[in-house]
Amino acid sequence: MAGMLTEGDVLEIIRRQTEQFERSEAENRAPRAEIIRLRKKIEGLERKVEPQNGVES
Repeated sequence: MAGMLTEGDVLEIIRRQTEQFERSEAENRAPRAEIIRLRKKIEGLERKVEPQNGVES
């Protein structure tokens, strides 16, 4: 049958999918790290603003 896959074919498919998954994970790490950095920066700015909210200039 022409539609049958050999063990080698299946292993090659798994290898390619693993590589694709690893590339996707690597591409997602940088944006996640940036989100974490920005959240920390926002929290720091919010802490600076909170004490001033009760004080009128």
